[in-house]
Amino acid sequence: MTSSSLSSRSYAALVAVLMLAVTGLLPLSPLATSTHAVESAQAGGEASSASSTAVTAPTSFGKNAEPIPDERPAAEVSHEADQDVLRYWTHERMAAAKPLDADAADDSAQEQPVAAENGGDSFSSTDPAGTTEPVAPAADGGATPPARAKGKLFFNGYDPDNAYCSASVLNTPSKSVIVTAAHCVYSSANGWAKDAVFVPDYDRTQADLNWHNPAVRAEAAGVVNFWRSKGVKDFRFDVINVIGKTLPLEDAPADTDDRYMYTDGPLVHDYLRELSAASFGQDPDAMTVGEMSSTTVEACVGYSNPANGELSMVFSFHHLKVDYADGAKWTRIPYDFAALKRILNEWALGMQAGGGWNALFWNNHDQPRAIDRFADPVNYHVESATMLATVIHLLRGTPYVYMGEEIGMTDPAYLSIEDYVDVEARNAYKELTAGGMEPHEAFAVVHSKARDNARTPMQWNADPTGAGFTTGRPWLRPTNQGAVNVECEEAQGRILPYYRRLISLRKELPVISRGTYAPYLMEHEDVLAYIREHEGSRLLVLCSFSDHDAEVPVPEDFTTACILIGNYDGNDLSRSPGGLPVVADRLEAGTLHLRPYEAIALLA
Repeated sequence: MTSSSLSSRSYAALVAVLMLAVTGLLPLSPLATSTHAVESAQAGGEASSASSTAVTAPTSFGKNAEPIPDERPAAEVSHEADQDVLRYWTHERMAAAKPLDADAADDSAQEQPVAAENGGDSFSSTDPAGTTEPVAPAADGGATPPARAKGKLFFNGYDPDNAYCSASVLNTPSKSVIVTAAHCVYSSANGWAKDAVFVPDYDRTQADLNWHNPAVRAEAAGVVNFWRSKGVKDFRFDVINVIGKTLPLEDAPADTDDRYMYTDGPLVHDYLRELSAASFGQDPDAMTVGEMSSTTVEACVGYSNPANGELSMVFSFHHLKVDYADGAKWTRIPYDFAALKRILNEWALGMQAGGGWNALFWNNHDQPRAIDRFADPVNYHVESATMLATVIHLLRGTPYVYMGEEIGMTDPAYLSIEDYVDVEARNAYKELTAGGMEPHEAFAVVHSKARDNARTPMQWNADPTGAGFTTGRPWLRPTNQGAVNVECEEAQGRILPYYRRLISLRKELPVISRGTYAPYLMEHEDVLAYIREHEGSRLLVLCSFSDHDAEVPVPEDFTTACILIGNYDGNDLSRSPGGLPVVADRLEAGTLHLRPYEAIALLA
């Protein structure tokens, strides 16, 4: 469950929306917040958005219900009836509940993700329409901000019993007004629904488990041990830094970013150590990586320092938000190169100082292709792909290669929003156009940020339909497989051999796999540079992020260095009979001339 929790001291009404502008205000008994619902139902979708809370609606919607009272002290509220409702709505009953409308049928098209706020990670919603949140009238005649919490309103007394409808909590001052369809709470045939409970962002396929429950933690260890018994030694834990939510669950103050209330809590470390001791920590050669949402360097040092017995390494995402305008994902601006350098440097230095370990990456299933974001795949395709690879593979940490990255796959050349499948992208397009943006501008924004950009089929060959991935019709249409594919790279490519060379060098040279990190030329406007050092070996890495030439001063102790690897000329080849080329042949008064998107590493 993903939601901003509702206050147990607040009272509300259920707003039943009928047709377009016709609304009815139904008097109900108080809404109450209950963490017990999380424990009993253990239902709802969670990725990283907010605290987990099931909010009880009233036990009945009687015609003779009292008018909505003003807010009263919590002591005057009785929750006995609400607890009866919570006990009734077990996980099994929720899972078996039927959609009241045929339009709300529970299929994959209905379980739609919705983009999180401020460019954060996405979370699941079961809003069948996949539309934006409803807006309630404000006292001044304007509108309140959209609701944060979508979910399901479960109820019975209808045919069928144990039904549900989609609903939303409006962002009213009390955050306690629920919007749903009128027929979901009253019909002439059945009267008022009863035993209603609202579960934010309910998704039976993605439960937000109550990690405070020892049985849940034991079961998590059991899942890991099941796979260990099959010989699996490596594990990735999704948004693992939100499992230690503090109790009691609290409302976030108005107009604040509530992520701090449920992210990197102190209990996360306790639970990870417990999980490690009971499962993967028993394998000396196990490798674990934790995906971290909205995290900090300090927290990730704790998660990944070997002395703490938690995880091997961590993913963080701050460096992939440098092209977000004011922190908002669905915007289109040039990326901030200075910010990119600063973030990579802060994490490299911070994790090193604390004994932590980074998982290094540019691409994954939730991000557009880095080659389109940070380089030029049109005019400098090979150079862009290999330069980005150099940055990651020679840094301190463990590099990850996402499928297609090793052959230089790009964002697809889609021309219409209909080409995209991901409902997050489609919803973003709807919201942008509804907000007044021209369709072509909205599409340009979506095209630059959509997750589907990285979800097109792996391009094995030039097959015009399935790119060698399938003989059928793939879920997303590839667009440039004729030019970018594995067969071409194996036959005459430069990107795939370059990746293989980088991986080989990490295995050969301790200065890459174990060396310390130090920044170099932090103020350079076009070049990202750093120095690695280990037991007398020193490595200078220079990477140009520019489409024009750049001049770089080379430290004196590197003026006689060898070129270990480079993405121009023949520097990306294996060792020649005469040994590695020397950088002195390219220096002019101690300065190295870098070509567009050139990467070069000097070994001293």
